[in-house]
Amino acid sequence: MSDALLGVIIGGTFGFLGAMLGILANAWLDARRAKRDRLREVRLRLVGNQVQTSEVLEFVKTHHREVDHKHEAGEAADLSRANLAQIDLRGESLVGVKFFRANLANADLDYADLSFTDLSKADLSNADLTGAKLHGAKLGWARLPHADLCKADLSEAKLSNADLTHARLHDANLTGADFTNADLTGADLTGSNITPAQLRQAKSTAGVMLSAGLFANAPVAIMASN
Repeated sequence: MSDALLGVIIGGTFGFLGAMLGILANAWLDARRAKRDRLREVRLRLVGNQVQTSEVLEFVKTHHREVDHKHEAGEAADLSRANLAQIDLRGESLVGVKFFRANLANADLDYADLSFTDLSKADLSNADLTGAKLHGAKLGWARLPHADLCKADLSEAKLSNADLTHARLHDANLTGADFTNADLTGADLTGSNITPAQLRQAKSTAGVMLSAGLFANAPVAIMASN
């Protein structure tokens, strides 16, 4: 085989490989762009309409995969202002997700992991949060009237200015939770570990139930005697 022919073969081979690599690279970039476009479309639907549980979970999981790929710490799926009323997210891992101003009224979130989530100003009216993990969650100005938080872990949660009127906090873990200016009117705190200092932080404790038949009309005195 002549040197000229060998050069032609080698040059053709490298040219073919280069073309194939270019095609594969363009296909990968197109797939990445398509994924980002789908995420944007889902994000718009989440904000404007009621959506399916599967769409929410896919949005959260896809975002987390993107973050892991980029090795970026501290980012989280952003569901701010999403309309998630009556959504069923029982037992799901939603650690660190942003639900700022989201509508989660009547949502089923029992035993979900919402640790370190941002639920500031979210609407959780009548939501089922039984046994949910809310350690370190931000719930400032959140609406939680008639929410079921029985056996929930609210340790170190930020509940300043939250509306907890008639909320059920039976056997909840409230260690280190901040209740500054929170409205606890009519809340059921039976079996919870709330302290006199935490009750003093609240804006209102009228009708708060601390144990069967015992109400916190004078919270500090009652807590001190029990």
